[in-house]
Amino acid sequence: MMQMSEILGCNVSQCAYNRDNKCHAMAINVGGTSPLCDAFTETVAKCGDTQINGSVGSCKLKDCRFNDCLMCTATGIRVKWDNNQAMCETFAPR
Repeated sequence: MMQMSEILGCNVSQCAYNRDNKCHAMAINVGGTSPLCDAFTETVAKCGDTQINGSVGSCKLKDCRFNDCLMCTATGIRVKWDNNQAMCETFAPR
């Protein structure tokens, strides 16, 4: 059975789900036209459950080598702040 890819780290400190460089959203989606984290929500309030370590719900980037029918097959991913956007740092083109 396939497991959801874990978010191993996130340096997007301004995101509501980020506490201590960890993602506490239940799941994020990655993709569209670039490897964006679509759960990114900029706010001072801290949300999510600290007992939860975020996972990747789906990857919408057809050209990522870890995308298998919209599922992320990477062991884990990292999210980084890049060019004023939360991006999947693990993205790798096919």
